[in-house]
Amino acid sequence: MKLHGMEQKATGTATFGCMWKEGEISANDLQSTAFCCTNANGQSVPLQSRVTAYWPDRSIKWTAHSADSTLLGDTIEVTHRAMTETERQEQHGSYGFAETTDAYEIEGKDFCAVIKKEGNTLFESIRRGGREVLKNGRPVLQLEEPVQIDGNEGKVTRTYFGLIRKITVEEQGAVQTVFRFEGVHVCTEGERKGDQKIPFIIRMFVGTAAEDIKFQHTFLYDGDEEKDFLKGIGLTFESPLDGALYNRHVKFTGDAGVFHEVSAQLSAWRPRISPKLYERQIAGERITDQIIASEEDAQLQEHIATILENSPNWDTWSMTQDSAQHFKIRKKLRYEDVCMIDCLHGGRTLGGCAFGSEAGSVMIGIRDFWEKYPGGVRISGLSGDTATAQIWFYSPEAESFDFRHYAHRGYNQVCYEGYDYKGADPVGIACTSECAIGFSDAVIPTDEILLTFAENINHPPVYVADP
Repeated sequence: MKLHGMEQKATGTATFGCMWKEGEISANDLQSTAFCCTNANGQSVPLQSRVTAYWPDRSIKWTAHSADSTLLGDTIEVTHRAMTETERQEQHGSYGFAETTDAYEIEGKDFCAVIKKEGNTLFESIRRGGREVLKNGRPVLQLEEPVQIDGNEGKVTRTYFGLIRKITVEEQGAVQTVFRFEGVHVCTEGERKGDQKIPFIIRMFVGTAAEDIKFQHTFLYDGDEEKDFLKGIGLTFESPLDGALYNRHVKFTGDAGVFHEVSAQLSAWRPRISPKLYERQIAGERITDQIIASEEDAQLQEHIATILENSPNWDTWSMTQDSAQHFKIRKKLRYEDVCMIDCLHGGRTLGGCAFGSEAGSVMIGIRDFWEKYPGGVRISGLSGDTATAQIWFYSPEAESFDFRHYAHRGYNQVCYEGYDYKGADPVGIACTSECAIGFSDAVIPTDEILLTFAENINHPPVYVADP
């Protein structure tokens, strides 16, 4: 079967379907044969396949396939034939999947992920190039409750973290492994400690071929509409940092390019240093001792130390799309008792973000970011040893979502509502959101790479059959 790509610039793991004539492939044939994929150049592409439907005679009707889209190209052909042992090994690649008594381990060519069978994390650790790049991925929820204190109205925000009750491996192979997490959010402190609210179903797609990670996040509302207002819901994870503060970067996609800042800026009114150093820093170069020495300034190291000591070392940035027409980027220092200051206001953003250090960088993309406002991304701890990333499908920086009905009755006599009583109930409302995480060896990816990554989560690789 021949297929062609709809999104020419898309990269990452592609999943597509194929249909087969009745009687063409029997289920028994799969014991000695396999599905194969070749691109326009005739090159064989590793393919992960599964049957999704059968004809009445039990022959195969529909199949689903996954492959690294960077190897597929514009056109591909999927066939079904016998394979040699060498071809089977090439199809399998360097992928490895191991299940121990307490964890699942996935290994790719330069990639390793550990998912614990028990606990509260979606993943315990993800390593790339022998270095830990992510750890402690968790679902997070914030609920806002209206309160009365001495006759005055107030609001209390409570934080919940995910309790994972069940993990299912839905698919595993050389291209990607899919985990399904089922659980509920649990309050971790205060008078409601232990309360369980808002069940979730989260799928984690670990692409071992393309080295990408995607999440499909669904929550179902089961709270008390009178007091459980949605303040924030999403995912959080940590990423180890390394190196000097002037090599700590953050980027956000805007509506006219990319916003880029550093934790410690190599530019100052006093002492004066070469502006070329700042130009190289803001261009995304790793500022090494060799680069500093090349400036031929005997006091440059001393001046840089003075700048780091007497300039603000920025720690936390957040980007929030609070309406369909407005987003904002803000930042602050590491202290709790200081304010956030505005960096940028704009219209619509793709929802792309990147942060990094000398240890490498991490990219985040949220699908339909401005369309499904209010969403947000918050990066904190950039001035320390470990950064914390919070991916908000509903941002706490926006007004909380009130699930109550707009009236105490229905208006079916003059309006079409179908009933004359209050029949609306929010219990059972569900919402699904998607995000992706990518990696770079650079201290921060280029603007083009980040924009492409953010665009890719909104327009992933799609392959359809030729007419």
